[in-house]
Amino acid sequence: MISRYAILRKSCMRSKRFFWTCESDRKLLMAYIRVRAVLGARYYRVPWKSLSDLPAPPHTCLRRMTLLLKTNGKIRGAVMCLCNLLGERYVRYLEKER
Repeated sequence: MISRYAILRKSCMRSKRFFWTCESDRKLLMAYIRVRAVLGARYYRVPWKSLSDLPAPPHTCLRRMTLLLKTNGKIRGAVMCLCNLLGERYVRYLEKER
């Protein structure tokens, strides 16, 4: 007979750790920049659960993106510059479509 403790312990176990590679970081950055360009510069919250092409679970991607942006100033500057550039292009595209 299986004890109640064993059942509870199994249901509370954490999921396996996700190992980040250069390719998965690249996919994460592309998804993040794409969403930030569409949302605009003043909107800082990214709806991680609604993104479909993430390389890992949404909460894992959130933590990884936070780590990337906080620890390396060069990456943060490049990402923000790219977000601004793509945002301006997206605005021009929307104006042409009208």
